[in-house]
Amino acid sequence: MRACLAILTTIFLLSPAVAREEEFWRTYNDSGWAAYKQGKLADARKLFQAALKEAESDTDSRRGFTLTSLALVAYREGKSEEVGPYCQKALQIFAKSPADSFAARGYNTLGLLYQDQQRYADAEKLYKAALAIEEATQAKESLARSQVLMNLGRLYVVQRKLETAEPLLRLAVAIQRKALENTPVVRTQALDELAACLRGRGDFAEAERLLKESVAIRQTAQGKEHLDLAPTLAQLASLYEARRRFADAEATLRQVLAIREKGQGTEHLDVATTCHSLARVCHGQKKYKEAEELANRALAIREKELGKEHRVLAATLHLLGNVARDQGKDTAEASYRRAIAVLEKAGGGQQPSLAPILDDYAALLRSLKRTDDANALSERARRIREMASKSEIAP
Repeated sequence: MRACLAILTTIFLLSPAVAREEEFWRTYNDSGWAAYKQGKLADARKLFQAALKEAESDTDSRRGFTLTSLALVAYREGKSEEVGPYCQKALQIFAKSPADSFAARGYNTLGLLYQDQQRYADAEKLYKAALAIEEATQAKESLARSQVLMNLGRLYVVQRKLETAEPLLRLAVAIQRKALENTPVVRTQALDELAACLRGRGDFAEAERLLKESVAIRQTAQGKEHLDLAPTLAQLASLYEARRRFADAEATLRQVLAIREKGQGTEHLDVATTCHSLARVCHGQKKYKEAEELANRALAIREKELGKEHRVLAATLHLLGNVARDQGKDTAEASYRRAIAVLEKAGGGQQPSLAPILDDYAALLRSLKRTDDANALSERARRIREMASKSEIAP
């Protein structure tokens, strides 16, 4: 077993053996994250597992951080049985390891995962733990601190705690504007997050201005076809969609789709996400044939990459149900039922994301004069929302 990371000299230099261990771990870790960002989950898993072998001590925060990375990969792969053990082991390590940057990054990563699982209270605790470490060990204007502020602000946006979110996000933007004056492209993510908050508060004009500033920065620095431009354009399209500016939304999403197909290939999961969004916009314009084709393409990519029972399929199945319902097709009910089954298997029968599917399924059944069945679905949706509301206000 390799030695743990240790400080062995009075001038705080690593020994050659420990330095090599650190170099190996960092190489595997960085390569793992590069693969993850490219959607190469199997490669990311192998690289993170290799990194894990370079940090074997249960008091090594690097090991904890690597376990959080593996948890995120397992979650993306739909291997829910692996996610919990990885998370629990990582948290046990962080409880015993130094409160350093790796622990902060690990808490931040788990916060992102828990947020996506709609475990908002747990995510908030982890972000605050990460923030406490960053504030104790880094300068107040450090970029690492701004990243955690941004994630915590995003969590509050998702929970509609917009008044709490806005000052955090404005602080993140201010830190990044000052720290990244000469590299403005890096600060665009904070601009995007603040825009999402302001959109939620009804300030659509300011949100649009921030997103267009972000787009302009990226286009100037990276060109009009750079892959990093796609998320901001997608957010701008979503804002247009919310304002029922469907033509603008469609044009922007087609730009996103072209960028992602060129940069990531036609079968990438991000391409599926864009197809889903574009299908929803086409549905909003009653372009049912295009909507159905795009949604089916999104579904096929997701099934191929993630399997036929992954929770992310539910949103596209829900959309396909709506498109079929609005065309009077008898495939609508099967799509709704499968969407519900996927979510139930992935996370139980009380998830908030089930409620809108149940509502739309109920509307279909009412149109078919199946009133008793429709009422049962509506009542179930009501109970789910009531339970979610109680969970949000519980101390």
